Amino acid sequence: MTSPAGRGRLAEAGPDQLPGVEGVHPGALSEHVLQIFQRVGAPVGRAQCRPVRGRGLDREGGTVRVLARRHAPFAAERYGVPIMVFAPQAVEKLGEIAERHPGLCLIIDHMGLSSALRGKPLAPAIEQLLPLARLRNVAVKASALPCYVAEPYPFPSLHPLIRRVVEAFGCQRVFWGTDLSHLTCPYRQAVTLFTEELHFLSATDKEWIMGRGIAEWLRWPLPA
Repeated sequence: MTSPAGRGRLAEAGPDQLPGVEGVHPGALSEHVLQIFQRVGAPVGRAQCRPVRGRGLDREGGTVRVLARRHAPFAAERYGVPIMVFAPQAVEKLGEIAERHPGLCLIIDHMGLSSALRGKPLAPAIEQLLPLARLRNVAVKASALPCYVAEPYPFPSLHPLIRRVVEAFGCQRVFWGTDLSHLTCPYRQAVTLFTEELHFLSATDKEWIMGRGIAEWLRWPLPA
């Protein structure tokens, strides 16, 4: 990411070739890299949970502490680059970062859920997420949700949890997604869960959740 050759390729790329950064440790989000992504119109830096070697930190805690202490929030805030973060054990800490950096757009992956919770009660994790709804610079991806339950489609135990998140954050700050690489159901079911099974969602809600919201947050043009 930060080698001279890599920086050259970033600088030459257009937004259609470079829709975002995936799997990047926060320490790699240098000001130079973020400036390039601003210039080419590729606004997403994804801070992924990876161990910080030699520091004795847990996966999510280590990642979030690096995000909090290093330059990533300052540079991302300066250049308007949203950061997506998967840190289910550090949701409260993410809220503190977002509050200290009101110009930073922070998107929390998978509604703050951990794969360790599969088949277990998810409500306590959602309770930790909901207080962040007061921060207008925080949004949530309602992604990979079937991966966290052991029941078949239409995953009824997810419905009230999704409703609580949508009611708290509003449809404009909840973004549908799949995390297709480890999705535990057919792709179509991940779509129809939202488009056909969540009867509390209005047509307008679905429009925002299924694409318009994330496009506006990332400043991607919608099809005419």
